[in-house]
Amino acid sequence: MVDLDGARDGARANAPVIAALAALGTPQLQVGGGVRCPQAIRELLDAGVARVVIGSAALECPDEVAAWIAHFGAQRLCLAFDVRARAGADPRVHTHGWRQASGLSVWEALGRYRGGSIRHVLCTDIGRDGALTGPTSICIAPRSRASLIWRGRLPVAFATPPISPSWH
Repeated sequence: MVDLDGARDGARANAPVIAALAALGTPQLQVGGGVRCPQAIRELLDAGVARVVIGSAALECPDEVAAWIAHFGAQRLCLAFDVRARAGADPRVHTHGWRQASGLSVWEALGRYRGGSIRHVLCTDIGRDGALTGPTSICIAPRSRASLIWRGRLPVAFATPPISPSWH
């Protein structure tokens, strides 16, 4: 689940709705959007969210996010990169609800994290997400050992052992 208002504005105005859904217990929720501090992570986990997705902050303050991963656990956090994929080029990361181009490739963004510290990575091809234009043709693996989720398209990313793949 993505709080799009939070992703765009940084304010988690939909937190009460997310907490109410998480309190139901099933299905387990993976939630992101506007998560830019450890207090937001703690509030979501305390509300019953199974995994918290870190988007813009994963690119903008990797040292802080690495500390959050160490504190909360790699299983409870997922890094998310919204990318614009172009044929023949590495996917380029965008932030703040797709509005700001970072100038970095997804590989450069992932390279900011110590090997083995990341367990889950979510990539969204913002040029295709929700467009019903068919699957993206970019395959991420085997460049990362993190569990990869390619959102909005058919699964084309594969995790390398021992981590099992996640499809959404």
